[in-house]
Amino acid sequence: EALHAATTAVAASMRANGLSPEHAVITLKELLGGHGGEGWFPSLAEESGSSPTRPTALIYEHLFAWWVESYYERRDVRTIPARAVDRGS
Repeated sequence: EALHAATTAVAASMRANGLSPEHAVITLKELLGGHGGEGWFPSLAEESGSSPTRPTALIYEHLFAWWVESYYERRDVRTIPARAVDRGS
């Protein structure tokens, strides 16, 4: 619950401060890069030889879904409206 609340608060803050979707995702990854010892550089892309059930991959999958949901103020993040993506930087 705490991770969900923090994630949604960060996304809402980014949106309120006018960060473009692209810049906001980069900022999110930069924030996460400072955690986990040597840094955590999460990605939704499959890495060769990696297991999609890795705990960090699963955490990021949930975290990113919460972030998108909050940034776009949506309940269903399976589809992001084209108008949100086309806003530009």
